[in-house]
Amino acid sequence: MRLEEYSNLDKSTSFCYWLESKTIELGGIGGGSAYKFGIYKRQWDKDDKREAYSTDGEYSWVKKYGNSRETAFEMVRELICRVAEYASDGKFKKIDDIDLGDAYKWKIAFLYSNERLLPIYKKEALQIAAESLGIDKEQSLGA
Repeated sequence: MRLEEYSNLDKSTSFCYWLESKTIELGGIGGGSAYKFGIYKRQWDKDDKREAYSTDGEYSWVKKYGNSRETAFEMVRELICRVAEYASDGKFKKIDDIDLGDAYKWKIAFLYSNERLLPIYKKEALQIAAESLGIDKEQSLGA
């Protein structure tokens, strides 16, 4: 996947848009900031001056992923690939350690899990659901 396929302003071809909006029947991750994707194509001209973020005028990204759009995207793509690989292999506990937002990475994990995960993407919501079913907290998180 190229950066232009990952995030662009043409909603029919953007991975981020599909994950957030086109697959909403599989659970929502909408709301909040586009920074949840790690890097995104900007629609507005307003610069974000907060220390944790960077922009080149066309794309904005979370600085911890890199100093340029290219390096940030490579890091985010690598993390997404790891989530998909671990989910496909049933190594769900390893996904917790991946440095992406919880809802974002767990929706990706669900999509690649061959339906071995529930489409619940917030840890707190999963814990509440598990407790209501009498499932131990640690067991519900795949410990």
